[in-house]
Amino acid sequence: MALATEYNPNGVIVWEGLSLIDRKTPVVCILVGLVDASDNTKTGGLVQSYIIRSDMHPFEAAKSRQDFGLCGNCLHRYDENGVRTCYVNLLHGPRTVWEQFKAGRYERVTPEEAAERMAGGMLRHGSYGDPAAVPVPVWKALQRRAIGWTGYTHQWRSRRFQALRDFCMASCDTPEDVEQARAMGWSTFHVMPSTVEDPPADAFHCIASEEVGKVMQCVDCMACSGTTYEQRDVVIYAHGTSSRRYTGRRALPVLA
Repeated sequence: MALATEYNPNGVIVWEGLSLIDRKTPVVCILVGLVDASDNTKTGGLVQSYIIRSDMHPFEAAKSRQDFGLCGNCLHRYDENGVRTCYVNLLHGPRTVWEQFKAGRYERVTPEEAAERMAGGMLRHGSYGDPAAVPVPVWKALQRRAIGWTGYTHQWRSRRFQALRDFCMASCDTPEDVEQARAMGWSTFHVMPSTVEDPPADAFHCIASEEVGKVMQCVDCMACSGTTYEQRDVVIYAHGTSSRRYTGRRALPVLA
């Protein structure tokens, strides 16, 4: 077992167990950015939370499509043809977190203890992995000392995950998704193909996006906080290294 002096103070393990998405995948939730703020140019210095398999490298899990317990029905996962449109680069943040985790560099703490360490900070639910994989009480405990947060879930159709709408946006891939999610009481975040010239008139464009000039980072905006403040709709063009492959395919719902 690693000695306390060997722990990486920048990250902690806050929960480990079977994913709530499929109830069988072993996952671990790790917070990073507790000491050194994230250098993510879009989000800014949010405390990042990574949800990864505890038994498999993130890239291996994704490539072999053994990441359903992490990502659920997200259509940006690798498909049967080997195409992936997710903006997360698995060989950057997820790989680093996995390597530190396997080396025993992260201390295990309760969510309440983690909240004390990040007191006054802002939390990003699911920097990689869907927040639905982790019990809501874990997120609620972390939020008690945070001054703001962002979050997104593709599991918004399932009745099992309706509690997430308080602090997560419904990840939508079509205008029909947005309409359905709004009717269910969710705030929405609509990822559109870059070929769409005009976003919906009743939504506002992500102001941290490249297409509007990165006016503000997420840490300064915090509009994507579910229905914490109000119900709202945000849109963004597909982004990341694989965005050119995204054509707006529709995801299937998770069965309740």
